[in-house]
Order: sequence, then C-alpha cells, then structure tokens
Amino acid sequence: MQTTFDRYRKAIITGGGVLIFLFAGIITMLFLPSEKHEANSRNSFQTSQPQPQPQQTQITSAPPKIWYAYITGEVMRPGVYKLSEDARIFQLIDAAGGFTPNADTTSINLAEPLADGVQVHVTAKEPLYLPSQPQATIPGIPARQNATTNIQTSRPAQTSRQTQTELIDINRATANELTAIPGIGPAIAQRIIEYRNSNGNFTRPEDLINVRGIGKSKLAQILPHVTAMNTGGAIRAGIQPSTRQSSANSGGQIDINRATAKELESLHGVGPAIAKRIVDYRNSHGKFSRPEDLLGVRGIGQSKLNQMKGQIVIR
Repeated sequence: MQTTFDRYRKAIITGGGVLIFLFAGIITMLFLPSEKHEANSRNSFQTSQPQPQPQQTQITSAPPKIWYAYITGEVMRPGVYKLSEDARIFQLIDAAGGFTPNADTTSINLAEPLADGVQVHVTAKEPLYLPSQPQATIPGIPARQNATTNIQTSRPAQTSRQTQTELIDINRATANELTAIPGIGPAIAQRIIEYRNSNGNFTRPEDLINVRGIGKSKLAQILPHVTAMNTGGAIRAGIQPSTRQSSANSGGQIDINRATAKELESLHGVGPAIAKRIVDYRNSHGKFSRPEDLLGVRGIGQSKLNQMKGQIVIR
C-alpha cells in the first residue's frame, strides 16, 4: 500500500510537470514571432530596400546645320555666307547687303530654297539700245556686235562702256561689269570698287596696279579692255594725263563732290567714319547740290555743318 508520503510525492511531481509545461507555453508565446509579425517584417524589409529606378531616355536635340552659300553679281557685298539650314535666297541676299541699283530683281526667285554649297548669281539689268538708224548686218558677225561696231547707238549718259570700242570705264562700272574683264573675278571687282570709294576715281587705267591682287601681268591683261573717264574725258591705257584735278581749289576749299575720304578728313569735325559716310552717301544719292545736303549724312548736324561751310565748295 502506498503511504501518504508516496501520494504527496507523486502529486508534487505531477503538479511540477504541469507548471513546467505551462511556463514553456508562456515563453513560446512571448518570444517566438507570429506568422503575421514575420510577414510584416518581410514587407518592412522589402520596403526599406532601394527600388531600382526606370531608366530615362535623354532626348537631346541635334545642333542646327550650317549651310555655306556663295553669291555673286549685283549685290552690295558678294562673297561666301553662313546660313541656317532650310534658308531661302532672300535671306542670302539680305546677308550680302541687298541688291545694287543695277540688279535685275525680276530674274531671281527670292523664295527659292537654298542648299549647302550653292552659288547664286544676280544678273544686271540689260542696257537699253536705241539704234539711231537701221542695223546693218555683216555676215559672220552677230547682230549686237554689228550694232556696236558700225552703227552709232544711243545709250544712257552714265554707262560704263564706250559705244564703239566697248571699253569698260573703271570709274563707273559695277562689280558685275568689272567681272566681264579678262582676269577680274568677283573678289578683285569688289576690291576695285572699294579702292575707288576710298581714294576717288582712277586717274588712268594703270592706277589699277594699286588694287590688291592686281600685279603687272594681270594689269597687262586688263588694260586693253578698260578706260578711265574723268572730267577731262576718257583716259586710255598708255596715255599720261597732263594734270590731276585736285578736290581743293586755290582757296583751300574742298569740293565735297570729288574729294576722297582722306581729303574729307581735313575738314573741321570730320573724322574717318564721317568722311566714309559722306563718300557712301554721295555714291548712293548722287552729287551734292548744296551744302545743306550734308545734313542727310549720319553724324552731321547743323552745328557741324556750320563749321564745315567755310571749308567746302560744290562744283
């Protein structure tokens, strides 16, 4: 028979086992994470990780293309110009300073598109030929040559060509007319005009030697085709003029219709810039008819004109 002590011992062992089991369950519930807690932990970890950003495609616009175009003929500044892609002819003419008064503006389509590396030539107006008698036809010679060689024709007074000999007047010829002379291209033609504007009319054809790009051999090629019209008449190559007319008279006054830019600089209040404007204004508008016409030149006001009046003369 079991004693009372054995019964107490068995009850104590059984109660201790139950207590240990309960204690282990409590520990498990407190310290082991639940599935929901694990899921939240995984989501939190995934959120904290840096997410790869989608690659953005950078769109860069290509720089605009540059076109080079060459313009010759009846424009103020023939040469090569840089223009933007898809430019038109009118933009090239604007870049070259516009048409000259002698340009045939109807012969060119201003709206025509350009292309890289093109050349545009602006032609001159056709001279007006008015024969004073019926043209005589010589076999083997074109009709126009017959008219200029054997028939005296009527032409405008300010023409650069001589009727019978077809010599080109280097003092009045346009850039386009000068390019018709053997050995003269657009660049040298423009230099001749610039030299003429800065230094006054050529006294004789041999003075072309002073133009940059014209040497002795080229001058010899040019001389048979040119003349230099001055107030005393035509000066042909090889003829030495007796005297060179000066723009200053015996009283020291300057003739503003003949003075070069350098001579105009001797006037009170006139520097190189205003002297050049006077020459440019005279070339564009014709001779001055009275001193007050100088007021049309940019930079000359009434006070400056009053300073100049005693020094100038108009012929």
